[in-house]
Amino acid sequence: MDEPPPGSERHRIEAVYGNYDAAGDGRWSVANPGNRVIYDEQLALVAQALARHGYWPLSEADVLDVGCGSGAMLDQLRLEGGATGRVIGLDLRLGRLQQCQPRYPEIAMMACSGASIALPDDSIDVVAAFTLFSSVLDQELQRRIASEIIRVLRPGGIVAWYDLRTPNPANKALRSMTKRKVESLFPSSEIDLRSATVLPPLARRLGDQAEARYQQLNRMPFLRSHLVGVVRVSAPGQ
Repeated sequence: MDEPPPGSERHRIEAVYGNYDAAGDGRWSVANPGNRVIYDEQLALVAQALARHGYWPLSEADVLDVGCGSGAMLDQLRLEGGATGRVIGLDLRLGRLQQCQPRYPEIAMMACSGASIALPDDSIDVVAAFTLFSSVLDQELQRRIASEIIRVLRPGGIVAWYDLRTPNPANKALRSMTKRKVESLFPSSEIDLRSATVLPPLARRLGDQAEARYQQLNRMPFLRSHLVGVVRVSAPGQ
């Protein structure tokens, strides 16, 4: 993959996540009980949403994770769902993919932008978009990524969605993705999303009481920071 030009949105994204990697940022480590509960909840709710729309277990589905990061969530989704079709992880960061490939040999790794996915039209059943669009500040680039996702999905295909719904004042590298914003990216599509995830900084402080206290806090909608579910995509003109 070519080097992004300085000042471009792609350059900014690579720099942000490169800094995270270089700093050894362990905020999301599942060694923290609060993070572990968040991770398990995310996986369970994504599986439930896929089941509601007839895509769980994944069985022979072809699955693409755009912005797969470490590959851990995609691998867990593959294992839990019994995926036997193609499973592809896509990310901008070639170095990260090279680190992940030996750990997850069943996943094909692809280094490219979500705005230019090197796959044919109508070739994927399920696209995972986990904290993808909130990492992209440029609205035009968001639209291009959404358009590419629509292009590679087969008729009736869906996006498995998990992303930030509330602003994070402490992190200017992210933007919130409300349901209205999702609808604007995937017009005329069926949007099946619900709020989830206790505010991560709060969840991380729960310590050994994470399991019980997380469920208590999760009953309060204003403490839920993300949206999770699926988007059943309609292609333009449908």
